[in-house]
Amino acid sequence: MNMFPPILLADVKTWFDSMWYPPVYLAVTTAFLIVVLALTRVAFPKLFALIWVTAKEGMNLTLFTALLGLGVALLLFLPYIPFNTLGEDLKMHMSVGLTFVKIPAILLALWLSGISIAEEIEGKTALMLLSKPVSRVQLILGKFFGILVPVFVMYIVLGGLFLGTTGYKVVHNARETCEEEPKTQDCVDAMVNITPSIAMTFLETATMVAVAVALSTRLPMLANITCCISIFLLGHLIQYLPQFVSQFTHGKSVIVEFITNVMAAILPVLGHFSIESSIGANQTLPLTYLMFSSLYCVLYCVVALVLALLMFEDRDLA
Repeated sequence: MNMFPPILLADVKTWFDSMWYPPVYLAVTTAFLIVVLALTRVAFPKLFALIWVTAKEGMNLTLFTALLGLGVALLLFLPYIPFNTLGEDLKMHMSVGLTFVKIPAILLALWLSGISIAEEIEGKTALMLLSKPVSRVQLILGKFFGILVPVFVMYIVLGGLFLGTTGYKVVHNARETCEEEPKTQDCVDAMVNITPSIAMTFLETATMVAVAVALSTRLPMLANITCCISIFLLGHLIQYLPQFVSQFTHGKSVIVEFITNVMAAILPVLGHFSIESSIGANQTLPLTYLMFSSLYCVLYCVVALVLALLMFEDRDLA
């Protein structure tokens, strides 16, 4: 006598048949991180030392473990949340899951930028580092990439788990709605389609890391986190703000419109990295859009880091 229901056995079989993709994702992203760190160690040994020390400090924090555990718990529970969207549960799962991956990583990045730069400046630790053969440019770049390493590790773990729960959500939805048994390829297609979205959220997080590093050269930890949270919220609204202000003022307040346009030019347009609309329309993220978003992220990070170096260059550390 079979002690397991046939539907459960079919569920588990589909799960294991489609679970080859998340390990591939984990292996590729982990190998990429190892190769980059190895090349940095060979080409820039001093920079690598700063990156490695900052990364180890970040991953040894209790906050890193807590945020990672919280993200894992939320993602494991996510497939069983009844969104009651009349057939759109998978889209809601993808949208909410991306948030569960992104928010812990951004919180970790903001906290690390505060303790790695702002507190080291206040505690005179940065002065001790600069007394060694380390330049201010190397210090800023080492802190920036050192913060990105634990953030990337968090994306490796949470992103891989999110892919697995996305594949299972396809099966779970069919069970809940009594639809036709999904094929293994259906699960794999859902995971493949959501992978570029994980990359987009990482680009958004990397942009916020650059902003946090720049502000931490002048602001204390609490003020830095507060400003970064404000910039994060404004970054998702700034692309619509000039048009809204123009319609609200009817062109009568030139000063307000000028200030709004300046803010739109300076602040990061994080809305470019939000692809919930494409998920809702059941569209695959074009590769060209991902490439241009990556270019925007790199350019903004370069500008933010140059600004950080200019502000840090004349900072009195004594």
